[in-house]
Amino acid sequence: MAQDIAAFAIHGGLVLIGVTEGPPVELNSVPLQGLPERIEQIARMKVDEGLAVTATPIPARDDPTVGYVAIDVPTSPRAPHMVDRRYSVDCSKLGALGYAPATPFEDGLAASAPGLFHHKQILTPSVHFTVDFVKPTRYGDRLTFNLWTVKAGNTSCELRIEASHQGELRMRVKQVLVFISAASARATPIPPELISRMQRFAIDAGPAPPKQRKPRSR
Repeated sequence: MAQDIAAFAIHGGLVLIGVTEGPPVELNSVPLQGLPERIEQIARMKVDEGLAVTATPIPARDDPTVGYVAIDVPTSPRAPHMVDRRYSVDCSKLGALGYAPATPFEDGLAASAPGLFHHKQILTPSVHFTVDFVKPTRYGDRLTFNLWTVKAGNTSCELRIEASHQGELRMRVKQVLVFISAASARATPIPPELISRMQRFAIDAGPAPPKQRKPRSR
């Protein structure tokens, strides 16, 4: 709900609760008592920055206690907005053009750190974190960040993050994460589906890291 509202705030639009996108379009009425108020509260409290939306109930003809809700989401000059520290965007137009994400949004969300904890009760603390500032970066420089999986073991993985400006390396990060069961506080195997995603970003599969400029000898 909050992700949909945040995504629609980019261009504005109408979100319909109880109506499937289809095809075919289907009507699935929902209980209306208190629902419009909860939706408006979600928009104010769950979206960062909060949004002022108008949720209008549409009672069903045969039973006014159930029906549908039309959520009017105005265009926000502060868009994009975050939900759970993530930005939400509406990719439906890209789908109409034939583009498809490599990973469905729901699957990617489940593989995030909050998703791992919510679905599998797994924590991912950093046990090693080093940063090398190779070159100074000035205000106004636009940095390009790349991330690679260096190693993925049974219960831990090593990541490399590099930031560059116009092909020149500015910052290098080495991070080691350990997967821990929240219930036992002990190391736990990395989920197989996450291992397969990590392999897509293996250092051999990613773009070549930007080369450092060697100092000229005098």
